[in-house]
Amino acid sequence: MHGTIVDWAKWRFGLKGSPSRPPRRGGVRNSNSKIEVLKKKANKMKKLQVVFIAIFMVTVLTTGAQEKFGKGQITQIGLVVNDIDEASKKWAAILGFDKVPEVIITDEYEKANTQFEGKPTEARAKLAFFRLENLTIELIEPVGKKSTWYKHLKKHGEGFHHIAFGVEGMEQNIAYLENKGGKLVQKGDFTGGSYSYVDMPNLGVIIELLTSTQK
Repeated sequence: MHGTIVDWAKWRFGLKGSPSRPPRRGGVRNSNSKIEVLKKKANKMKKLQVVFIAIFMVTVLTTGAQEKFGKGQITQIGLVVNDIDEASKKWAAILGFDKVPEVIITDEYEKANTQFEGKPTEARAKLAFFRLENLTIELIEPVGKKSTWYKHLKKHGEGFHHIAFGVEGMEQNIAYLENKGGKLVQKGDFTGGSYSYVDMPNLGVIIELLTSTQK
């Protein structure tokens, strides 16, 4: 019976093929605790998918394309946080920064023209940038509720939100990702450029497109 319980739980949480039959509830001790352990293991395995997605993203997106998407380079990784001041201190300590980067806030709607799920939104965000040699880590604390930042934070908690590519031609790159199964969830302007977030459910990641108006 012990083996049957474990086998069924592994199958239930995607860790093993289907067993011959589910376990009976009666007469088995500690079955709940064993299932909880397996649940935690399954959740850890799901979180590891983010790492593999980031590693193979460029290869997946450029298959069949004449040129590499986003020039073949991830320029930014975005993380959503509850408290940007505390998160900035922790990241500065880990990365060896002598100073915590300045926290800025995105522009109001009149200037940013922010659209969330196809509708105008007053939501904003506090941002802090850790500029490394090969990419930038962006910390994001949502201000207001109607944004992809707030929605993602409430659903998934603190952590990974998006990877970003610098592109030329926003609309054609949005169309390219939509043809790959993506959905535009948010877009807006900032001083010197514009951004768009495209959710890619088939890849399990949000891609940010960044364009510059500066020559």
